[in-house]
Amino acid sequence: MEFKNSDNGTILIEDTLCSCPVKYRCKHTAALLIAYHHNPNDTRDQQELIQYFSKQTKNNLIETLLSLGERDLKIFEHLFKIKDGKVRKKRKKAKYIRF
Repeated sequence: MEFKNSDNGTILIEDTLCSCPVKYRCKHTAALLIAYHHNPNDTRDQQELIQYFSKQTKNNLIETLLSLGERDLKIFEHLFKIKDGKVRKKRKKAKYIRF
């Protein structure tokens, strides 16, 4: 789930794509919205990860990617698509709910 700040200071929901078969407007999205409603300050900015991983060694980054791929084969599939040039590497600045 991605959020952005509006010009008047309110938080806007930008994207609610879920990895479940329903994809949009599912119970997982509803649960995140309820959690956000109760704890709106419990979000983390992507920039935090960029700063952390930019300081890591190449070997540490490779180990992290391989470890994630071992947990979820979809990550391996996505990494191979990136390697083969089949995925655009577009990154959006977003805030995410953490749990």
